[in-house]
Amino acid sequence: SETTYGWPCGVHPFLIDWKSCLPNLFERKFGKRSRSFHFFTIIRHPVVRYISEFYHLRRVGNWVRHNLCKGKKYLREVNQANCLHKIRRNVSLKDFMSCPESWSNNRQTMMLADVDKAECLNQTAMSSEKRDSILLATAKWNLKDMMYFGVTEYINESISLLEYRLDVKI
Repeated sequence: SETTYGWPCGVHPFLIDWKSCLPNLFERKFGKRSRSFHFFTIIRHPVVRYISEFYHLRRVGNWVRHNLCKGKKYLREVNQANCLHKIRRNVSLKDFMSCPESWSNNRQTMMLADVDKAECLNQTAMSSEKRDSILLATAKWNLKDMMYFGVTEYINESISLLEYRLDVKI
């Protein structure tokens, strides 16, 4: 949890959560002044990431969280009311995959997207096609805007690129 491990922006925060949390965190800890934050990430093959999440949820159960979007709390796993019965420690991969609203199906995109532009993922505010289009467009824009992003399947090349980008030896 945030309090146990000192993760003030939450466990596995979305990029939009980092962008809103870090300025406030740094202001509280180091005082008010103008700051720039530079983000980077390492993305993963979507199928490998999906299977990894399946095994993670089988080990630890669910990960329902509340986040802020447009100044209001929203349930980060909006689909859980529909799929909670399927996401248990003994769930089969077939049952896990049979939940079409599951964020697991598109988690990397959502974690990189500006969910506020997709009505905070409210499933009744717009069609799923429009929401998915907005999420993908903003995720791609955010990746393009990052100082760096790597690819897990090319980790050595990704580390070399990060070293070059930061002008450091890792």
